Amino acid sequence: MLARFVGLRLRQVQMGKSTSSSSVGQRALGAGLTLAVSVGLFAYGGLWLDARFGTKPWLLLLCVVCGIVGGILHLIRELAPGSWPFGRVPERAAARPAAAPLKSPPPKSPLPQIPPNTANDACPNQPPAEPNRTPPS
Repeated sequence: MLARFVGLRLRQVQMGKSTSSSSVGQRALGAGLTLAVSVGLFAYGGLWLDARFGTKPWLLLLCVVCGIVGGILHLIRELAPGSWPFGRVPERAAARPAAAPLKSPPPKSPLPQIPPNTANDACPNQPPAEPNRTPPS
């Protein structure tokens, strides 16, 4: 099944439907590494869970299967998006248009507005300061 998807993508490259074979190779390498890393990390997590809960080897097997399924789905999405089994493949973030600016002003703060400090309002619990007076000579 996996060979069919990879073969389909390779035929598209050979027929000239892709822009560059090096970009396809880079995507294939990245998807393959993602498959390997996901299986490895899920296996490690399964070992940890088995040691913690004493369910050896069931959580390891479950986590390895989840890693394989996730990695293969990522491989299909990268190399043969036309064969994606769950409907339309979502667009990449770079291909999306920029977000529209907000049309309404931001909501007002629930806190009251504090007026700027003046000389007499610096410490409201103290009496107003006396003006500078020089002692008589």
